[in-house]
Amino acid sequence: MTGSATWQREQAKELLNRGWAAGEEPLYSADHALVVCRMHGFSDGLIFLYERMRLFREGLKVHMESGDHGALIDACVRWGDINRGGDPQLWHEVLDFFAAQPTDCAAEVQEMLSHIERGNLLPPMVVLQTLARNPHLKLAVVKEYMGRQLQAESSHIEEDRRQIAKYKKEAAEARKEAEELTTKAKVFQNSKDALSGGALELPAVHFLCGHSYNARSLGENDQECPLCAPKFRQTLSIKRSLQAGAKEPDKFFTQLKQSADGFGVVAEFFGRGMMNNE
Repeated sequence: MTGSATWQREQAKELLNRGWAAGEEPLYSADHALVVCRMHGFSDGLIFLYERMRLFREGLKVHMESGDHGALIDACVRWGDINRGGDPQLWHEVLDFFAAQPTDCAAEVQEMLSHIERGNLLPPMVVLQTLARNPHLKLAVVKEYMGRQLQAESSHIEEDRRQIAKYKKEAAEARKEAEELTTKAKVFQNSKDALSGGALELPAVHFLCGHSYNARSLGENDQECPLCAPKFRQTLSIKRSLQAGAKEPDKFFTQLKQSADGFGVVAEFFGRGMMNNE
């Protein structure tokens, strides 16, 4: 490309940029500008317009056709960030593109894996299945990535086991306590007011949670334990919030589509009771 042609393209891109500031409406017809850019093979202009129009997949195709793999990965980083309104599915499409290349794209694949792992952008199984399409890709390219993923998964499983054991123990203790409350008389032996710390005097108010108070400490609010009530209200509020969220199937499917951990989303909504038939 001659110096004159380069200057003309830089001027054209400057005009496009000046006529369509980020977050504002364009001062020209975007569709007409696309046609002109296509007619003249102006890839920089096409990419700019597709980005402004949020047609990210079309922009990626321009990079793919040009063979500029570095620019393709940079665009994926820029447009695939869900925290900035991007589309995380672009990562899978670009990884799939490299997996389908007949030439050696080991460096590009490793760079993609670095971004994917750092941001937890795709499930490891999806990554492995995608890359398995390329028979020329050496195991060494993905060996370290898969090793770290397996180690992390083992750590998560071990942590889940600890949490399950903890919750089982707490549930068993709660059931035992509930049974004792319904079958046995509870003896209160507190000698101090749980609120003021002063000596417990008659008349006193005892709650099944085990706290005791002087009646004057409670005033008219003698129906609930002042120490336990805030936590109970918070728990009740969370329960109601989760139950309300569980009635939003559209939200479930949106999260399922956008999340790299689809199983985690399903498990979360199971916990909320969304899958109940009641």
